[in-house]
Amino acid sequence: MEESLIVVSRLPGADGGVRTGDLLERKGGVLSVRWHDDGREEDVRISGTTTFAPRGSLRHRSFVDPEALRSWWERDALGLIARLLRETDSAMNAAAIKERLRNLGLEPDSVDTEWKRAQTKLSSRDDIVVKKGTYTWHGPRETTKLPSAVASVPGDAEPGQADGDSVAEAVEEVNQAVEAGAETEEAREIPDTSAAGNASPSNRTPTAEAPLPVGEVISNAIGVSPAADERALLSRPLRTGAGLGQLTSRDVERVLGEATPDDKAIVMTLLFSRPQKTPVLDTHDIDPAALTALLEAAIAEIRGTDDDGLCAAATWLLRRAVAAEPPPAPGPIVELASLVAAETGRSEFDALDRVVQELGERLPGPMRDGADPDALARFAPRLPFKAGRAALIVAVAELWPERVTDPAWWRDATAEGLAALAQGALRRVLVRPDVAQRVISPVMERELASVTSRTRLARLMALPSEFVEHLQAGEVAAAFQRAAVDDPYASAWLDALEGRERVASLRQELDRAQEEVKEAAERRVHAEAQAADMSARYADLELRLQQQHDRVAGLRASQGRQLQIDAIRALAELAAEVEELAAANTGPEVMVERVRGLVSAQEIEPIGEVGGQVAFDRALHEPLMGAPAADTAVTVLRPGYRWRAGGEDVLLHRAVVSVE
Repeated sequence: MEESLIVVSRLPGADGGVRTGDLLERKGGVLSVRWHDDGREEDVRISGTTTFAPRGSLRHRSFVDPEALRSWWERDALGLIARLLRETDSAMNAAAIKERLRNLGLEPDSVDTEWKRAQTKLSSRDDIVVKKGTYTWHGPRETTKLPSAVASVPGDAEPGQADGDSVAEAVEEVNQAVEAGAETEEAREIPDTSAAGNASPSNRTPTAEAPLPVGEVISNAIGVSPAADERALLSRPLRTGAGLGQLTSRDVERVLGEATPDDKAIVMTLLFSRPQKTPVLDTHDIDPAALTALLEAAIAEIRGTDDDGLCAAATWLLRRAVAAEPPPAPGPIVELASLVAAETGRSEFDALDRVVQELGERLPGPMRDGADPDALARFAPRLPFKAGRAALIVAVAELWPERVTDPAWWRDATAEGLAALAQGALRRVLVRPDVAQRVISPVMERELASVTSRTRLARLMALPSEFVEHLQAGEVAAAFQRAAVDDPYASAWLDALEGRERVASLRQELDRAQEEVKEAAERRVHAEAQAADMSARYADLELRLQQQHDRVAGLRASQGRQLQIDAIRALAELAAEVEELAAANTGPEVMVERVRGLVSAQEIEPIGEVGGQVAFDRALHEPLMGAPAADTAVTVLRPGYRWRAGGEDVLLHRAVVSVE
């Protein structure tokens, strides 16, 4: 019996405890155990609730007292990390260390935070070597055989003492009593007696045996009985991968070591569905055709069973298939992912989302050939609206831009979900006018129509402007009214916003204004009647005025003509008389008098007499030369004339004068 190894089994039920026992023998995936509680011996199979671990190891502690382990982690994360490295015989990088810590049941966020704090301190320790991003324990290690004094894990040591806890002290005591060359932790393995017969170790001699078939090697390792051949294992890669997930990395290395060089490729292929980080795959390339066949087998397997436990193995297979170089055809990946999405629980969705995100990023490039938009459209609605689905939409927009507004891609999308994803690569799709009109606008309208609380309304109003612009003002007001029904605060705000007291006052003013408008309308009708009457009267007056104007114009024309006739008649009479006087040799004085008499008969008065002296008046006199001052004595050279008739005084022309 190996006292250093202990079997741990978690009892069923939410409040189930943990049962422990000593490991007597291991046959493949079957453990022979003597239970501590009742001393009975029985065979149990390795599973998700039953495993074996070195007594006092972190793995043992995580089963027996997870709360104590978490308390240790919170108190001394650096010490626990050092203990993990001490229990591991190979170098590990940061990702592998964090994966081991998470497998111990520690919170992923806490692991990330504490690792950042401890990472720089590890390089300063003498017992840890940091080289090229890997961490290796170089301090003293425990031996495998531990005294019964350390059989109880809880409280057996003060956590965090990497080199001096009670386990290490017990190891030192045992080392003094055991023979030289005792097996160390690095080489610790449980002998697999499934193919070695029933001979005891004392009388078993090493012999050169033919290597076992790879199917039997894997079956023994994962506890499949009877052993299956390689074809059977490859036909159910998910169940085989789940079994391989129960093995430690050291077990995996042992299986690879037992396989022939030709069979190692089969083992590596099956490891693609192992639901754990598997470092040996990091440097292994798989043929795309073989990977496609593995995916198709996984599709057939998951369709033929209702075992939800296969989803984890399928998700890990998808992760590795999407990242493979060169990649396989995208069709089987999409089909398997679609089946996993339909079956998986919420806890697996995050891992599947990361797979789909990488798939979306690779579709426009190395996976472009063979991509089927219809298959992707059937697959997308099964995914939560997170980064993976967003990456698919971005790929669709690049490969098939005319199909990006199909409802399948956006099913179950929420306004807040779209806004969160709009900060990443999906933004260049959301800013397209057709997407804004056919996707964002309906989502905003639908969510606004369902708003019944101010909290929900506030979240919608807090979205970026490219989302809020699709909200209609009237619909927002209606949503506010719905929110105010059972919310006194929203109701008070609505009253203030609507100004209900002011509205009542304004309604009274409106009633008064309407009465005034009615009266004004009546006055307007009366005024319009008066205006019509005044317009008719104005038209009549205008007609009469025009007629009067025509009569006056005619009269004036007649009077003007008569004046012309009278003037011509006077001139003719003057001409005849002058001619008569000239023929009679009449003197000038007589002629002047006769002319003046004729002029006077027409009410024309002379201005001055020829040769007479008068005072200069600019209004009546025209100087022959110069510009004499007013009242200057001047001599009339030629008389002027003025016409006085009907009370009018018209200057016909001024008298011409000269200065003495």
